[in-house]
Amino acid sequence: MVTTPIPHPDQVRLEKKAAGILATKPDPAERVETVFGPMEDWVFEIGEDWKLLLIPFASRWWYFDRIHDDWQDTGHGTDEVIFLVKDGLLQAVPVSSSEPSSPKGPHFCTQCGASVQEGDRYCRGCGMALRA
Repeated sequence: MVTTPIPHPDQVRLEKKAAGILATKPDPAERVETVFGPMEDWVFEIGEDWKLLLIPFASRWWYFDRIHDDWQDTGHGTDEVIFLVKDGLLQAVPVSSSEPSSPKGPHFCTQCGASVQEGDRYCRGCGMALRA
């Protein structure tokens, strides 16, 4: 029997924290940092090579692209997916899914950060062999 994976405790904590702040309907005239605190408070590490950032006022998840030294949108909002790392690749499993082997979100090479497709054996960006 296949079950939905358990989310990382920091993902759960940050999503609850954002929902709690947004439920208070903060004044839009307030500075973002005043309402939500520093950006660093919204980052967590998953696996050995991945960082995720919750943009709390937008309820969106971003990942850190090490190659470009920049944050990129994962394409997912809060309560939509469970992030996990499998064989070095960042994956996003839909919350309603019971099939963690076929996540909705993109997969990324741990070497260069390039997007890889399900079933790829080698990274199209750097040629690194991907674990099966």
